[in-house]
Amino acid sequence: MDNEETHIGEGSTAEESRSGYSVKYFYGDGYERVKKTENNKTTLYFFPEYEEEYTGTSLTATKVYYFLNGQRVAQRINNTLEYLH
Repeated sequence: MDNEETHIGEGSTAEESRSGYSVKYFYGDGYERVKKTENNKTTLYFFPEYEEEYTGTSLTATKVYYFLNGQRVAQRINNTLEYLH
């Protein structure tokens, strides 16, 4: 079984591979995740409240998160609003 993991640092990447499956994370200068690639899917993290998912070059989902006192209380994925308990 192929297993590789790289630990993150400021402005760096981390990658994990297992049996042909690979996921790669990209981190900004403040250690925040800015991008994730997983097979043919890419997720871009613009803010803690907003992210976009792409399959290839096509935008497949936009996600908006709503917070109250630091807790995520709702999320909108594309046009569907869901309240979280």
